Amino acid sequence: MKILQLIDTLHPGGAERMAVNYANALYDKGHDSHLICTREEGSFKALLNPGVSYLLLNKKSVFDIQSLLKLRKYISLNNIEVVHAHGSSWFYAILCKIIRKDFKVIWHDHYGNSEYLEKRPTQYLKCFSQFFDGIISVNKRLEKWAMDNLRCENITFINNFIYPNEREKNKIHIDNEAFNIVCLANLRIQKDHLTLMKACDIISKKHSIVLHIIGKDFRDEYSKMIKREFKKRSYLVYHGEVKDSFSFLENMNLGVLSSRSEGLPLTLLEYGLAGLSVVCTDVGECRRIVGNNGILIPPGDVRAMREAILKFIKDPSLYCIETKYLKEKIRNHYSYEAVLPIYERFCEKLC
Repeated sequence: MKILQLIDTLHPGGAERMAVNYANALYDKGHDSHLICTREEGSFKALLNPGVSYLLLNKKSVFDIQSLLKLRKYISLNNIEVVHAHGSSWFYAILCKIIRKDFKVIWHDHYGNSEYLEKRPTQYLKCFSQFFDGIISVNKRLEKWAMDNLRCENITFINNFIYPNEREKNKIHIDNEAFNIVCLANLRIQKDHLTLMKACDIISKKHSIVLHIIGKDFRDEYSKMIKREFKKRSYLVYHGEVKDSFSFLENMNLGVLSSRSEGLPLTLLEYGLAGLSVVCTDVGECRRIVGNNGILIPPGDVRAMREAILKFIKDPSLYCIETKYLKEKIRNHYSYEAVLPIYERFCEKLC
């Protein structure tokens, strides 16, 4: 099949990573694989397989006619059968479909605030959803929401997956005498870094820890506030955004996610694949991923976060077996070998 991934940017993020993962995995499986970035590039562009056809539209506004015509021309010249639009890029895919109707549009819903769907702005999405040929949701809650609210017959839930990119080793200093905790989460308010820091404030008074935070700075009010909080803590190191986090993860003792809301977080898949023990909040698909192979806590609960982290500090070997099982579970259910055949069947059904 000739399949095009459509994404607004290639800055580090879950939707962006999945667009790249799908493009690379489809190419590996022998498909004619394409990726178009509508607005601007980012560091994830370096993770694209050279065999994936790539184009930047450089869209300047919501209704940029020149870039829309460029997208239509690309679809025509390459005989694209499926446009797989990730996140907010669905609007451009639909505009192009209205002009030219000889391809299928799949919308991939990566909405991270799935705990607060009642607040989701949906006016335009509901109206234009009649043009979707298929919808992929990243968790069961989003799948049900789409079935209840959108005008599309073909709606399914498909797991996110990890794709083994070539890893670019990042040079980092690790304090081997300390207990190294990593939080891989962009500086977004729903990631709730404050709960994690408040828990670590208490722990750091009696234990030697280093909290490593990896994530994109969006230069908004939350990012500015949280970076001020970072500077107040000597035990905390902020690394910013990285292209491939694996070289960080493989040197850590514990992976933590303190989000108030999630879809299906790739962060947990990366923690598990790196062989890390995990502490995370019980939101989105976290329970289904982690199960009994880690510690799940309520969101916003500083005490529960502190106690969970302390269990690993006091006895690092406590969850070795669970870590092994988590890694096996991710390979069996969240690898591209496990997920891509499900996706291929979904596309074939639409075509």
